[in-house]
Amino acid sequence: MADLANTLPGLRSPGHTQSRQPTLYAATISTGVIAALAVSLRLLARRLSKAKFWYDDYLIVLSLFNLAAIIYVAIWSIQDGLGLPYSAVGSTSVHNVLKRTFYAEFLYTTLLCLVKYSILAFYWRTFDVPRMRWATGALTFIVTGHTIGVICTYLLQCRPVAQFWLRSDPWACPIDEKAFMTYSAFPNIGTDIGLLVLPLVPIWSLEKNVKQKIALSVVFGLGSV
Repeated sequence: MADLANTLPGLRSPGHTQSRQPTLYAATISTGVIAALAVSLRLLARRLSKAKFWYDDYLIVLSLFNLAAIIYVAIWSIQDGLGLPYSAVGSTSVHNVLKRTFYAEFLYTTLLCLVKYSILAFYWRTFDVPRMRWATGALTFIVTGHTIGVICTYLLQCRPVAQFWLRSDPWACPIDEKAFMTYSAFPNIGTDIGLLVLPLVPIWSLEKNVKQKIALSVVFGLGSV
């Protein structure tokens, strides 16, 4: 195998001398615990209120399984050397971590899509208003298009695909990964803002006082976050 330090100069950066594995373990595990707790409380609330499960509930549960897969891949990668200096692991471990990163990219993109689908399904169920339904459908279309575009880019970023983790041919991966991740975040953030703003229109159209409207806006904003 080729020495990855020649194609990925950042591996031998002077700043990469200490182990970051404790931080990676803490971030990975805490994220999973918080997500599992949030979903569990949501399902408990549905059960206590004797409300029927709907698509938004199933989608958020499915996203939790998706997150579990990402956590599994992350911990596996940490055990294989992720977070350690390159001098302590070598090219073989980096190849393995890059391979798992390739799969994690798809899992993460799917996770974001499922969470947003769950929120949009919740809006569809809650606001039975034609304009709100139209806006929800339009935002769903945008989320779907962005997800498909990102997945296709991941699939085509290296030809053949194995070059993503082998990195033996510097011309096999012409896409600037850093630039792609940066610019693809803009539509992702845009849909996040859309999810926060979407329920405000019907809420502020209600015959409520300003304090009640603000309280409802905060509740829906926290729920979306």
